[in-house]
Amino acid sequence: MKKLLLILFITFSYSASAQLSNDSLLAYYPFNGTVTDMSGNGYNGIPNGVSYTANCDKMGNAAILFDGVNDFVDLSSFATTFRDHLDTMTIFFKIRFDKMTDNQTILSLGNLGDDISTNVFEVEYENNQLQVETEAPDGSISHFNSEIGIEKDTTLPFFNEQCHEIMITLLNDSLTYYRNGVMLFKNTYTPTQTTTVNMFLGSHGSTSSNPCCYFGGLLDELQFYNRILDISETQGAGVGVSVKNQQELAGLEVFPNPSNGIVQVLNEMNNRQLTIDIYNIEGKKINSVTLKGQKTFEIELPEPKGMYYLNVLDRNNVNSTFKVLKN
Repeated sequence: MKKLLLILFITFSYSASAQLSNDSLLAYYPFNGTVTDMSGNGYNGIPNGVSYTANCDKMGNAAILFDGVNDFVDLSSFATTFRDHLDTMTIFFKIRFDKMTDNQTILSLGNLGDDISTNVFEVEYENNQLQVETEAPDGSISHFNSEIGIEKDTTLPFFNEQCHEIMITLLNDSLTYYRNGVMLFKNTYTPTQTTTVNMFLGSHGSTSSNPCCYFGGLLDELQFYNRILDISETQGAGVGVSVKNQQELAGLEVFPNPSNGIVQVLNEMNNRQLTIDIYNIEGKKINSVTLKGQKTFEIELPEPKGMYYLNVLDRNNVNSTFKVLKN
């Protein structure tokens, strides 16, 4: 049987692989084979040429991969909401750079152009550093082009197959930047007002006849909040699962994934006893079942649609955690 599971080899007391928080969550893209917004708010993306690959925790088909040539995701369904919350915003994602060139766009609000309807807010790799850029050239306002090198006083080891956890917060006229749980930048920054309704991942202005600046690498666990997260929230705070001996339980499968609400559990080692705790996106345990020798078992995921975690414990206190999407 083809394995359709997504196994989470994590320790929730530290990792940000799990959903951080559901409080003030605007959009959430775990990229588990889709660009669906799993926050429940419906800001689904449109993939263009991207593929899916193992994520930073080596789980297959659990992150999105950009080829650095012409791949991008049209996220314009989220553009207006994103634009309207730039005065209070937290952006979190995991990233790995595979393309060893300058001028790569990770996230772009706007298109190419020189007026208020096309000006841009960008997170990008340019000038040999990670930076945030805003532009607002327009006849009615003064030309404003601000490029803030948020890695300018540090060395970012981009091109060594290393994943980084990035958190950027915007509050009024201030920007704060964290990498891997450490604050590396805090300074004045004011995003310029714009009327754009376009937003992209992996490129700048991909609906234009002259798109540019393609990103080459991996993105995972992209999340947007309309509040300022504390950095402790990116380290599992609020997620109600504590795993001390996390590893894969041999002969155990959970499928299909994504699911229509009914999840099959296949326990090929049917002489063992398993306890399965089911957690919702906020880390709250919503159900628990025990399997005593059954080889197969069905679990019904409750409403609403979204992300669930199935933490499986055997009698020897060995855990596996499965991340399951309900369509």
